[in-house]
Amino acid sequence: MTAAGGYRAVVAADDGRLIGFYCVGGEALVPGVEPDDEIVDLGIGMAPVFVGNGHGTAFLHAVLDDLGRQQPAKAVRALIQSWNVRSLSLARGFGFLENGTHRCVQDGEEIDYTVVVRPAHG
Repeated sequence: MTAAGGYRAVVAADDGRLIGFYCVGGEALVPGVEPDDEIVDLGIGMAPVFVGNGHGTAFLHAVLDDLGRQQPAKAVRALIQSWNVRSLSLARGFGFLENGTHRCVQDGEEIDYTVVVRPAHG
């Protein structure tokens, strides 16, 4: 993992290719969501070439492991676009629980999100 400007890159160990990124805190928030000192807000994105090819589990595992070393024993909140059933299923598999919905306007378009929270591990 490498960091720059609040974002951390996830790169392949064998050849250094960019697999994706993650960000936490204010960088991860969408419009209308307020930060919470008890929760780590998480935003992630995987390079399109890796999406849909069975890499999601390893990618999210690497992100959560790295995040756990930085901010252990805190709950983690993520907002996933509600249409994205694969990402929602992946999050559930990692212990995230659905915690409501959120609608906001981004780039002039209304977006529906599902809020998921992974309880603190301590």
